[in-house]
Amino acid sequence: AHMEDMCDGVLDLLTQVPDAVVLLPVHTNPRVQATVKHKFGEGQKRLIICDPLEADIFPFILKEATLILTDSGGVQEEAVSLGKALLVMRAATERPEGVEVGNAVVSGRSKEKIASLSVKILTDKAEFDRMSQTHYPYGYGNSSVLITDVILSHMKNGKPTSAPMSAGPHEGGGDKDPAEKQKSWSSHQDPAQRGPLHPAPHVQSHASLLPAPAASRGGQGGGADLVVVLTVFGRATLDLQMRMLQPQTAFKGRKTHVIIFQNGKHQNIDANATKWEERGIWGGSDVTVTFTHSTLETGYYGRFLAPLIVNSQPGAYWWIFDDDVIFGNRYLENCIRVVDSGSIAVRNGRFVGNKREVAPGMEAWHDNYQATWDDDIAYDFGGHIWAGRIEWLKLAWQNPPPTVAQSEDFWISAVLKAKANVGTKKPRCPKPPHPQADIENCACSMWAAMKRKYAIMGADVNVDNLRASTFVTIHDYYDFRPMPGIERKDHHDIHPPGPKQPFNLAGTFHEQCMWFT
Repeated sequence: AHMEDMCDGVLDLLTQVPDAVVLLPVHTNPRVQATVKHKFGEGQKRLIICDPLEADIFPFILKEATLILTDSGGVQEEAVSLGKALLVMRAATERPEGVEVGNAVVSGRSKEKIASLSVKILTDKAEFDRMSQTHYPYGYGNSSVLITDVILSHMKNGKPTSAPMSAGPHEGGGDKDPAEKQKSWSSHQDPAQRGPLHPAPHVQSHASLLPAPAASRGGQGGGADLVVVLTVFGRATLDLQMRMLQPQTAFKGRKTHVIIFQNGKHQNIDANATKWEERGIWGGSDVTVTFTHSTLETGYYGRFLAPLIVNSQPGAYWWIFDDDVIFGNRYLENCIRVVDSGSIAVRNGRFVGNKREVAPGMEAWHDNYQATWDDDIAYDFGGHIWAGRIEWLKLAWQNPPPTVAQSEDFWISAVLKAKANVGTKKPRCPKPPHPQADIENCACSMWAAMKRKYAIMGADVNVDNLRASTFVTIHDYYDFRPMPGIERKDHHDIHPPGPKQPFNLAGTFHEQCMWFT
């Protein structure tokens, strides 16, 4: 009955707060699964149901949440340390610290109370702000250092002394009143300098240390082999891009999850997004489509978390597409080939200049031109389309960016180069007589790219004017090392309009290409 009340409370919340989006990881217990299926049926708009999230990524999902509803003791501890408003769906909690410091409120088990308190927190700014302060009643993640210090203080010449060990700063403190507890919690170092999600600098890693790709295809165990994110922001291009996905050869024999990620309120795509959820539209391929809409704008970085909220296979691949790109029906296969070689695949490439800036002069708009390149091209970073392994993306978020205002294209390459020696390449688009010469292997930007709406973060913060400063911040944070000059080769063959162009684009998606370079 309690589980049913929790589900009913979530449904009431979605009804009363029209811009709320709920992510619901569901426990593998069969009774819990059955209750959730009974209550939510085939799903509700603005409700994303997924399998339990892995421990290495779950804290980062919590960090992005506005409000956390839980009956888990462990989640209560994490929410308080992350400074999140927390609703405890229990009659009582064995972790009162969250209530004492103001982050948590205990709702009890009734659906009415769960819904009413959730709505109040989400709609009352003063209440939300009061509950969204960061506290560290459980420590700062430095327990091992404190334990080592205590042990060493009772050792002499490598041998224990006869002096008894004293209790640590939190031990035996159960009888203190809340004010005394808070005083002792505050006596440690400033958490802003050592938060639990602050990445350790210069962590040594390598791609060879990451999990190997899945040996088989076909989604054994229910997870997706491919996760594709289409960004919906300022351009009405969703239908066009979904039609490009329909015939993808990479979908054959693989389970695919397509996430339509709408950022902001600039397009009304509800009807278009819903029609693509019909499985019959995918011609026999095993494709699941999820539509999620963040009315609070998440700038350029929010979509880079999206592939991690769905269940996927070890070694699965992910893509993130801008809303202004065109790609052929073998493009995803072309990207997989590059990823299997140990590099991120990108639509376009860029180099980093001597002054920690985007090196100029690499791209130009070409009206009715074509460009080809017979081999994959290595770059410092790239953009417009990104592809890699799910494990790489998890590793990236385990070493999160120092800023989320701008330069997400540089961040994903910089962090993976620093932490896993993963490179960045643009997949080949060769011209005849190359054996792989086929326009369906290629991608470009469409004419709509000429009309751009600038991204913002939160309510009204324009972040595009922060490109230069965020670029330098990321460069220095990951101690980025640009490619040597001898390797900086942007080998494109440019083909002006005329009868000698390598591809006949008439009747293809690529007929709408604005530039290829």
